[in-house]
Amino acid sequence: MAGSLANVEAARVTAQVLDEESSAWLNRLGAAGAERLTGAFVNPDPVYLQSAGFVLDPGGNVVVSVYSSGAIGRLVPDDVVGLVRYRREHSAPATA
Repeated sequence: MAGSLANVEAARVTAQVLDEESSAWLNRLGAAGAERLTGAFVNPDPVYLQSAGFVLDPGGNVVVSVYSSGAIGRLVPDDVVGLVRYRREHSAPATA
């Protein structure tokens, strides 16, 4: 099911050590702090965070979380698109 996050009005937000600002924030937080904050796995040697992904609903609540302890197990856009579509199709209608 190929799709686009834009097609389901969803946004992708990432925190990666690709720029100076993200790197500084993660360095201040530290691996142990990020682990406590997100539940992400920390590689012991060398110390670094493994991938963690979250899908939030419009209210900011976590709908799905995906944690990896190795090279596989990532949250991918097509899966998020499918989840968003499924939740919209199966949500209770709003009442006035």
